[in-house]
Amino acid sequence: NGGGAGIWMGGDGIAADSSGNIYVSSGNGTFDVNTGGVDLGDSYIKLSTQGGLKVADYFTPFNQSCLNVEDNDLGSSGLVLLPTSSEIIGSGKEGRIYVVDRTNLGQYTPDPNLNCNTTEENRTDLDKVLQEFPPTTIYGGVYGSPSYWNGSNGEFVYFAGVNDHVKAFQITNGLLSSAPTSQSPETFGFPGGDVAISSNGTSAGTGIAWTIGPNAVLYAYDATDLSKELYNSDQNAARDALPGYVKFSTPMIANGEVFVGTSSALDIFGLLPYSPPPSPTPSPTPCIYPTLPSSGYNNVGISNDNSACTAAFDGEDSYSAQALQAAGVTPGQTISYNNVTFTWPNVQPGTADNYLANGQTIAVAPVTNAITLAFLGASAFGPSVGTATITYTDGSTQTFSLGFSDWTLNGGGAIPSYGNQIAITTPYRNTSNGTAQTINTYVFYTEVSLQAGKTVQSVTLPSSVNAGQIHVFAIGIRVGTPPSVTYNNIGICNDTVACTGAFDGGNNYSAQALQAAGVTSGQTIVYNNVTFTWPNVQPGMADNYLTSGQTIPVTPVTNATTLAFLGSSAFGPSVGTATITYTDGSTQTFSLGFSDWTLNGGGASLSYGNQIAITTPYRDTSSGTAQTINTYVFYAEVSLQTGKTIQNVTLPSSVNTGQLHVFAIGTK
Repeated sequence: NGGGAGIWMGGDGIAADSSGNIYVSSGNGTFDVNTGGVDLGDSYIKLSTQGGLKVADYFTPFNQSCLNVEDNDLGSSGLVLLPTSSEIIGSGKEGRIYVVDRTNLGQYTPDPNLNCNTTEENRTDLDKVLQEFPPTTIYGGVYGSPSYWNGSNGEFVYFAGVNDHVKAFQITNGLLSSAPTSQSPETFGFPGGDVAISSNGTSAGTGIAWTIGPNAVLYAYDATDLSKELYNSDQNAARDALPGYVKFSTPMIANGEVFVGTSSALDIFGLLPYSPPPSPTPSPTPCIYPTLPSSGYNNVGISNDNSACTAAFDGEDSYSAQALQAAGVTPGQTISYNNVTFTWPNVQPGTADNYLANGQTIAVAPVTNAITLAFLGASAFGPSVGTATITYTDGSTQTFSLGFSDWTLNGGGAIPSYGNQIAITTPYRNTSNGTAQTINTYVFYTEVSLQAGKTVQSVTLPSSVNAGQIHVFAIGIRVGTPPSVTYNNIGICNDTVACTGAFDGGNNYSAQALQAAGVTSGQTIVYNNVTFTWPNVQPGMADNYLTSGQTIPVTPVTNATTLAFLGSSAFGPSVGTATITYTDGSTQTFSLGFSDWTLNGGGASLSYGNQIAITTPYRDTSSGTAQTINTYVFYAEVSLQTGKTIQNVTLPSSVNTGQLHVFAIGTK
């Protein structure tokens, strides 16, 4: 009979038990059952279906009046009923976790000392429930249902909150562990995620926790240890990337396939077809390597199946020539990837075929209008990075970080490092005695932007690396038109690498943390229905506009209504006056402002109407060490004048304080 109190639960369905009772949680609204009314806002409600539908029991938090005023719906979260006992588990926008006995939900316990937005509201000892956690246990709140799995190591419940990691809590005697037993490497922006579990019953090693990030990426984690990411759909974006994202969407698993509904399609994921490699012959044919040349290739990385070889990519194992051939790669072949043409080494298996980086200088054929230098390669013994140098025909040089991921992604337990993309995949590699080892083995793509108007003469590979070994199979060049306005600030660097520039003079965004959040060089990012292109440059290179009055061309879009920006500020929130110029010569001024990139260490609210588009859990210092602090990229927009076509935007020439940085511009 009151207002509000709808049942929405982040899009999740109602729960039910074997006795025919159904369970829901309600949102903000009138609550007056305790005073003789019938209204149950912000409550867990048990409905009996015996003899008609009626309320059989309920639970309402002691601070319901505050939840209602603060728009902290209890009902943003669905409910999960434990199948092995009588507990109900749920959460809400406040980020508390409640464990409730479904035989006695606990109803409502008032607090005569309640005062909203004080420590009194944080109490966990008033509600008559089995277990209650404090607010922000799940940071940013839960907009979906907790998930349950009874695995080989016990029972677990999973939550995926806003701006938080996916977290697992173990269940013992119907109660949750006091802290998460594991959590995902990534955090997820609004609205968090909704975890689905697949497994072969309770069999060890088969539990997978699936969730869809608001960055339109499907993630799969080891359900017993969420820190181990098994897969994400951007690892091979050309094949697997989702075309969009729908709020509150949940991956569905059936018949060995994962179904993901997006804004424009139904994507279905499953295991790729795989033919096992041929069995090795009983007596492998010896593989005798020629003497390695004094210059040129200096490592043997590819061998024939069934061939016992004395040299190898990592000292023991090699790429399989037959597996590469099945993937479409043969000696001397032209390979096109990411609009770059490479020539694969034209040598036979068992012959030196790649550069093991040790400071070699490799000549590059001059190409007019070159904008990108690109590499195909991999590392051995874990990801590896070092400093390489480009020499131009005018004698000038350019240093950059050249890094590759481990050729097996550490046995499949890692994601590509250093902005790498997977260019070639084979399902096995060869051991030194010629037998096949079933393990996905990769060749990666990486690139660096070239200085405008210059011609490359050569590239010098790193003479030393941070760890492991860097191997290069091929080098190529992309031709195009360089941007008319160049970036003037370095904002992104690699982990563990000392960076010569810095976003705020001392710190940078982490390329690896951004990658974990689904952001890589040149990637298309869709946020708020605006398509942005992330700067297509390698870590350690200028990658953003530190605003100083630059005029940036904007590709005209018919009937565009909004101009949007991805960026942030350093040294506190920053705002200045920008100007839009239309194709008819008219102009429009507006205030362009961004919040501080760490929200002042987490103690500030969003400024200038910003929205959080990207979140990373740490940033890098100038020495390459990680600093644990939430670091953000924000979204800002301005409405365009009706019926006009934008030509360019001039960024602020001055700001009120701090520094204003822009990474990408888009329209819708």
